[in-house]
Amino acid sequence: MCSAFSQIAHADYQQLDTVAVTAATQTESSLDQLPVSVEVITAAQIEQQAAVTLRDILQYSGVFFNPSAGNVSSDNGQFSIRGVSSKGSLLLMNGRRIGTEFTKAYDANRIPAAAIERIEIIKGPMAALYGSDALGGVINIITKKPVDGFESSLSLSHGANQHGNGEKTQFETSVRGQQKATGYSAWFSALKTGDYSETETAQVRVPIGNQQGVQSKPSESNLRINPNNNMACGQGDNCAAAFSQPIGDLINDSYALPVYYRDPSEIINIGGEINHQLNADLALNFSLAYMHEQRNTQGISNVYASNYISGQNGALNFANIPYAQALTNQRVDLGIGAKWQVRDDLQLQWQSSLSHYDKQDQITSLLWQEMGYASQAASASLSGDGTVQAVQHSLNATWQANTEHRILMGAEYFADRRDAAFFAEDGSMSTIEQDSSGIFAQHEWQITPQANLIYGLRYDDTSAAGEATTAHVGSSYQFMPALTLRARYAQGFRAPDSQENFINRYNPQGKRFVGAQVVDSSIGKQAFDLEAEQSENIEVGIRGFGSNWQYDLALFYTEIENNILREQTANYISFRNASKVTLKGLDFSAMQHLNKKLSWDLAFNLLDSYDKDSQRKLDYTPDIQIGLGLKYQVTPDFSTQLRARYVGQQNYSETVQGQTVVTQADAYTPVDLKFNYALAEVDLFAGIDNLLKTDIDPALGNDIGRYFYAGIRWYIH
Repeated sequence: MCSAFSQIAHADYQQLDTVAVTAATQTESSLDQLPVSVEVITAAQIEQQAAVTLRDILQYSGVFFNPSAGNVSSDNGQFSIRGVSSKGSLLLMNGRRIGTEFTKAYDANRIPAAAIERIEIIKGPMAALYGSDALGGVINIITKKPVDGFESSLSLSHGANQHGNGEKTQFETSVRGQQKATGYSAWFSALKTGDYSETETAQVRVPIGNQQGVQSKPSESNLRINPNNNMACGQGDNCAAAFSQPIGDLINDSYALPVYYRDPSEIINIGGEINHQLNADLALNFSLAYMHEQRNTQGISNVYASNYISGQNGALNFANIPYAQALTNQRVDLGIGAKWQVRDDLQLQWQSSLSHYDKQDQITSLLWQEMGYASQAASASLSGDGTVQAVQHSLNATWQANTEHRILMGAEYFADRRDAAFFAEDGSMSTIEQDSSGIFAQHEWQITPQANLIYGLRYDDTSAAGEATTAHVGSSYQFMPALTLRARYAQGFRAPDSQENFINRYNPQGKRFVGAQVVDSSIGKQAFDLEAEQSENIEVGIRGFGSNWQYDLALFYTEIENNILREQTANYISFRNASKVTLKGLDFSAMQHLNKKLSWDLAFNLLDSYDKDSQRKLDYTPDIQIGLGLKYQVTPDFSTQLRARYVGQQNYSETVQGQTVVTQADAYTPVDLKFNYALAEVDLFAGIDNLLKTDIDPALGNDIGRYFYAGIRWYIH
C-alpha cells in the first residue's frame, strides 16, 4: 500500500504545496492545507507503473484489492478503503457518479488507464459534500483534459505468465489540444485478456431418493430418473424400474475441469471531452464515453437446478456442478456543463450527466445433458440481465469573500433506475427507481497563513431511507514545512440500494433471496424498513516535507451504525441492519530521495476491524499491510523500480451445511520489478510482477505466478 507521497517517488519529485486537489472540498485546494487524508496519483505516475486498467493504478494505493479481483465472479474482488467495502466507497468520474454494478467490483478492470489524467482518493466519510455512499471515502477519477497546443500518445504492451497463460494485450492512444477558444481531448483503448485457469475437481452431489436436503454421490444415491419425462423417484416409490434409470448411470461422481481465475475478455473504451470558451467569463463543456466488454468464465457452482422433476419438490438441485458464464456489458456516459465567472469573487458551476449501463449475463451448465436439459442454452440458470441508468444534476456556487474566506453552496439531484430480471419472482423484467436530492454549504477559513478551518453541513432526502443530515469539520496548522498538524470529524451515510430493498429471486445456491420490502406469506416474509448506514469518523494526523523527503501519519477511528448485512433464515435470505462495526487504525507513509539516483518510499497500514454482532473482524480485511519501493536511476534515460507488498492474514466466511464457518487465509508478499527506458519521443517499459512467485490462498483467488510484460509508448507534440 502506498500513499500519495510514496506514489510521488515514482515520478518527478513534487512538493506538497504544488499538488492541487478538488475532490476533498469541491474547490481547488493545495494538499498541504487539507485536514483530510488524501492520495493523488498523477498521469506521470500512471505511465511509470505501466498501468493498463484502473485496478493496475490502484494496486499500490490506499485502495485495497485481493488478487481475485481479476475474476468477475469473486465477491472478494471488491475494493475497500480502510475496511469499508465498495458499496460504501463512492466511485466518481470527473465528480459524477457512473452507472455500475451494486458492488462496483467489476469497474476496476473496465476503466482504462488511457482515459485517466489523475486520481484523487479521499479517505474517511464525505457525506457532507457527496451525500449517500461516501461512507468510507471517495475515489474521483479525472479523465484527460484539453491542453494548450497539441499532444498525442500511443501505447502498445503485451504480457503473460511464464507458461504463456493469463495473456494481456493492450493498445491505447490519446490526443488533446486547443484550437482558438475550443479545447479537445479524446482517447481510445482496446484490451484483450486470455484465461488463467487451474484444473479442479467437481465432486457432484445429488439428493438421496427424491428428497431435497440430504445428498450423496450419484453412484450411492437411490434416486432414479425416467428419461421419457424427466420425472424423479426414489427407491420404494411407485416407480417402474423398466422405465427409469439410476441417477448414477446418468451423471458421474466427479468431473475435472479448468476453473478460471483470470477470465478471457475483450474490452473497448472510447471517449473524449470538448471545452469551449464562449467569452472571458463563460465556458461550456461536453463529454462522452463508451465501453464495451465481452467476458467469459467457468467454475463450479455450489448448487444448480437440474431438469429432473420430483412431484413433491419440483426441480431437484444438484451440488458442485460445472458452469459457464458469458457476460456482455456496455456503458455510455454523457456529461454537459458550464462554468460562469459571474464576477471576480463569484463563480457558478452546473453539471448534468447520464450514465447508461447495459448488462447481459447468462449462466449455463457444462453438464446440461447429464442434468436432463435438451441443450446448453436450455440449462440457463438465473438471469443477470438488466440496465442501470444514473442521472445526476448539480449546481454549485463558490464565493471568494476575501483571501481568508471561501464559501461553497450547492444543490444536487441523483436518480438510479434499474430494469432487471431479479426484482420479480417469476424472473420477468421489472423496474426499480431510487432517487435522492441534497443541499449543502461549506466554509473554508484561512485563519492565519499557518492555520485553517473547514466545516460544512448537508441535508439529503432519499427515497430509500428518508432524510439525513451530515456534517464535517477539520483544521490544520503548519508549524513549519516539516510539521503540519491536522484533525477532522466527519459523518457519512449510505441509503440501502434497490438490491437490498427489492431483490426477489433464487440465488445460485437454490435459496430464496428477498429484499427487505418484499412480502411473501408463503415463506413467512413480511416487509420491513432498512435504516441507512451511518458512520462517524475522527482522525488526527501530521504531515511534512523537506527538500528531498516527505511523510504523512494518520490515526483514525470510525464507527458504523446500522450496517446492512445479509440475514439467512430457514426459508429465505434477506438483509437486516446490524448493530455496530468499528474500524480503527494507522496509516503511515514516507519517501526520500537519497541522492540524484536512488529514492525509497514506505507505506505502513494497521487496521483493527470489529463487528459487534459476529464478535470478530470483518472478512477480507487484513490487519496489517506494508509497501516498500526502491527506485534507481541507472542513467538519465534508464530507471528501475523494485516494489514489495506484505498483506497480512484475512478472515473469510463460508456456509457449510447451513452453518457459518470462519477460516483464516494466509498472508502473502508479492514483489514486482519494473524497468523504464526513455528516448526522445519513445518510452520502452518492461517488468516482472510477482517475481518470487508468492503463494496466494485459494480463498482469495489465485495469482498466476510470475507475470512478464513489455511495451512501448510514443509521444507526439
